[in-house]
Amino acid sequence: MEYRFEGNSLKSGIYKLSNKINGRIYIGSAKRFKERWTQHSKSLEANRHSNKFLQSDYNKCGKEAFVFEVLEVVDGDKKQRLLVEERYIKQYFDNGNSCYNLCDRAISREGHGAKDPEETKKLISQRSKEAWADPDKREKRLAKLHSEEFRKKQSEKQKEISANPEYGNSAAAHRKRYENPEEREKLSQSLKKAWAKDDGKRKAMASKLAKEVYEANKVSLREASRKACAKEYGYVKSPDGTILKVVNAAQFCRDNGLPYNGTIYSLLSGQIKSYKGWTLVSTQ
Repeated sequence: MEYRFEGNSLKSGIYKLSNKINGRIYIGSAKRFKERWTQHSKSLEANRHSNKFLQSDYNKCGKEAFVFEVLEVVDGDKKQRLLVEERYIKQYFDNGNSCYNLCDRAISREGHGAKDPEETKKLISQRSKEAWADPDKREKRLAKLHSEEFRKKQSEKQKEISANPEYGNSAAAHRKRYENPEEREKLSQSLKKAWAKDDGKRKAMASKLAKEVYEANKVSLREASRKACAKEYGYVKSPDGTILKVVNAAQFCRDNGLPYNGTIYSLLSGQIKSYKGWTLVSTQ
C-alpha cells in the first residue's frame, strides 16, 4: 500500500485511504499517521479488517491500488480530531457508493486499530433506540425474529456448534470462552449490573416464565427441583482416591465442599471426566 505522509508521519490528524482503481475513499483520524497506516496495512493483508467493504475491494484490487494520504494535521486532543474527522466524513459520506465509511459519524479507532468501547456502546445504543422507536422497523424486526426461516437458521447454527467436539455442550463452550479470569470477572460484573437494574421488567419476565414452566409441567417447580437433586447418578473418585456413589447431587456438593452448579451435572452425566480433583468412574 502506497503512503504519502508529506513529512507528517509522526503527527496526528485526518487521513484518507483511497482506491486508485474505482475512486472510493475511507476517512479516518490518527494519533500518529504512520502507526495508523501500519494498522490498516496489517489488518487488510491478514484479511481481518473491520470494514468489510474496504476489505473486499482490497482483496479484489490488490494492495497496489490503495494509497494512504494525510488530509489535515490536527494539533488538538482526540476529541478535536474526531470533530474534524466527522466534518470530512459528512462531506464525502454517501451510504457506500464512493465512501467506505459505514456511517457519517466519527468513532475513535486509536489503540491497536480497535474501536473505542465507550463510543461504540453509545452509537449502538442510540441506533437501537431509534430503530425500536419506529413502529414499522420494530414490527419488521419482531416478524423476522419469529419467522420460521430465522428459527431454522438458528437451529442449524446450534447444530454446527454441537457437532464441534471442542464445543460439544454449552457448559464446555462457556468454559472455553471464559477460561481467562479477567473475562469471567467482566461477565460477572455485567450480569450483576443488568440484574441490579430492576425497573419491573425483570420481575414480570421471571414471573411469566415461571408460570409457563408450571403450566407446561403441571408440577410445582420446587418438586421438580427436588426430583432433579435426588436423582441417582453414578460413581466418582475423590481427590484422595475414595470412590463414592452419588445419590443426591446437592447433598454431594454440600458434603464435599463443592459449588453446586451446572459443571457438577456435566461431570455426573459424563460430559466431562473430572472437576476440582473429582473423577467420573461410571454413570451407572
